[in-house]
Amino acid sequence: AEVGGLEVVPCSHTDEARARLCERRPELEYRGDFLLVDGDPSHPAKFLECKAGDLILWDSRTVHGGTVGPGVGSQSHKPQLCRMAVTVAMTPRAKASEEVQELRRTGFQQGMSFNHCPHEAGTSTGTMRGRRKRGYKKFRLTESQLAVL
Repeated sequence: AEVGGLEVVPCSHTDEARARLCERRPELEYRGDFLLVDGDPSHPAKFLECKAGDLILWDSRTVHGGTVGPGVGSQSHKPQLCRMAVTVAMTPRAKASEEVQELRRTGFQQGMSFNHCPHEAGTSTGTMRGRRKRGYKKFRLTESQLAVL
């Protein structure tokens, strides 16, 4: 908690929750996967407090965001590693069309990046994919890794 972390809004991943949000904020109905939302007192965000090595699994449609903590100990200006996270996003394969699956496989093979909604082939900025990062090094996946790509 002192270095921040993940907050989620429980049950916000459902179609019903999206409909309630769009009733309150009609301008959000046709927005993509990224939007800023105001707090809803009836559905408050929950901070997920974790220890080193903990694994958090959640539906990527869940409203989520990061919080910044007040810091710990002395306010030294020395760089320190506060926390590190790796995001692995999964949704049911049935939600992704064959076209989307092929676009994502091809993009992965070319070192392109996508958003964290595996059933879409875009990014949160609306582009089809992000550019390959300088220094990208191609690597091979095992059969089991390819199965979840």
